Amino acid sequence: MIPGSNLLAQALTVITPSACLLWSETGRTLNSVGQWVSTYADPVTIYASVQAVPRSVYKMLGLDWQKSYVQFYSVELIADLTRDTSGDLLE
Repeated sequence: MIPGSNLLAQALTVITPSACLLWSETGRTLNSVGQWVSTYADPVTIYASVQAVPRSVYKMLGLDWQKSYVQFYSVELIADLTRDTSGDLLE
């Protein structure tokens, strides 16, 4: 192990990653009724490890028991929610 190396990038050489589509948020525009609507770039294919969130942590995270959740682990930069912007979309 080399200090500063990317452990996830190394793991994805052993674990088969899943192909995912990523739409990067590019900004916001006002629609015809004056609401801000996020705009996104064309989708690009990225590779990530997609893992189910264990049901045992749903209560701790405040998640809805009627839904299923996953976590994406990727070496790509993916924006989450921040002030005045939306997060990127993953499929």
